[in-house]
Amino acid sequence: MEAFECSGVWWPAEAPANRLPGTLHFSREKGLVLSLLGNFSEASWPLGEQTYRVVLGVAYDSPFDQQVTLKDCRLSGSTVGIPGFSRETYHVERAFFGAHLEEEEDFLFPECTIELGGLESWASHRTGFQFNRGPSREDGISLTYKHPPSLAAAVPEGTVALSWGARFKSTLRRWNFQEDVSFRVVASAPLSEGEWNQRYVYPLENFLTFATNAPNALRKVQFHRVLEGANPKEASLPIVLVASRVHEGPNEEEFSPHKMLFTLEDVGDRFAPFVRKWLEIHRHFQATCNVFFSIQYAPQTYLDTTLLAVMQSLELYQARRNGAGARLGKPSLPADVLANLPEACRSPIQEWLEGLVVDTFRGTLSQLFDEHRAVLGPLAPRGEEGLTGEVLAIRNQVLRKNLDPSQLGNYNLRLFWVTQTLTILMKACFLKELGFTEEERTRLFDRNQMYGFIRYELPKRM
Repeated sequence: MEAFECSGVWWPAEAPANRLPGTLHFSREKGLVLSLLGNFSEASWPLGEQTYRVVLGVAYDSPFDQQVTLKDCRLSGSTVGIPGFSRETYHVERAFFGAHLEEEEDFLFPECTIELGGLESWASHRTGFQFNRGPSREDGISLTYKHPPSLAAAVPEGTVALSWGARFKSTLRRWNFQEDVSFRVVASAPLSEGEWNQRYVYPLENFLTFATNAPNALRKVQFHRVLEGANPKEASLPIVLVASRVHEGPNEEEFSPHKMLFTLEDVGDRFAPFVRKWLEIHRHFQATCNVFFSIQYAPQTYLDTTLLAVMQSLELYQARRNGAGARLGKPSLPADVLANLPEACRSPIQEWLEGLVVDTFRGTLSQLFDEHRAVLGPLAPRGEEGLTGEVLAIRNQVLRKNLDPSQLGNYNLRLFWVTQTLTILMKACFLKELGFTEEERTRLFDRNQMYGFIRYELPKRM
């Protein structure tokens, strides 16, 4: 979302008479900041302790709607001049454009539209535009548009649909047409913005990041509320949510088909079961997804940190599959050994064992290599043992930082190879969970640019 600022009049929901002029600023770096000419209350110190759950406003030059609701505002700055001229700034967690919301039930929404950076590119083969050019100049050209049918998936607590829409603007001699693609989700019961994010927004954003092989950014989140007393099919109040964004995403040209892992065309008529399955995967492997996708949204992260995060995501994935509630490989001593120890030694030794870190990654990688040999085999010419040995050796160097400067160049290449290979393995696991067959998974990776580089080009440089 692009940065913006809008000026207006603002007041706390509990004190509507205390109205002040001010400006709401939004940027990726600072998030939402409300700057007021004056102060809401006399008690402005210490900073951070002065908070307002809801601040309402009317913004004259808003990029969305003039009615604005700011939620969870915390005082972040205060200045007082002479003779008493004062200013306040508040950090704002979330802004709702389109209505004044005050009660808790006002923040519950039955429907949500989610626009993501790579969605149009991912679904590029399915479009309502049709361009026709006649055989001669006299026949002219024509452009027609017909809405493609939505693709819908019934999920346990609602419906997720992929929807298309078009808009245009024109001048005397210029016409601009644009097609938009979005996820439209209807919940069986109204949800708060936090519940929407946890159940649908974040999982669907991760789905597109996984499918397109590029970090997707939220372009727009818009809730819909049916106006009280109105026909649900005729009257809906759109409310745009603005909040700090973790990642802005690459340009549209970065979402190229040859860089993607799979597209909507690859999904075919399996859209509904795929969406249901992905939401189930995201819930079941929540810890894995949190670790793995957090790295995808931080492309500037050091490669050694990325390696450790990908290894952790693989271990969390396999442990969850194995139903391991406790730490795998927990060390213990046979009961007879403990019984023969002096009473004073048993507790300290038991505590020492509890604190040991047991390395289970060799077993994790062995199991997953067997499952995904068709994908991993071409990337590991020395087989499973060669890959495992290289992964553990690189990990030890990352943790100990005892590198010989003469080996630094080769180390960087090996680190890149190991990290990308394990990342491909994690993606292969997700593809299998989604229901892609081994033949489909192999075909998807064979056409992928990064997979081809790791398989054919990188070995020449190592």
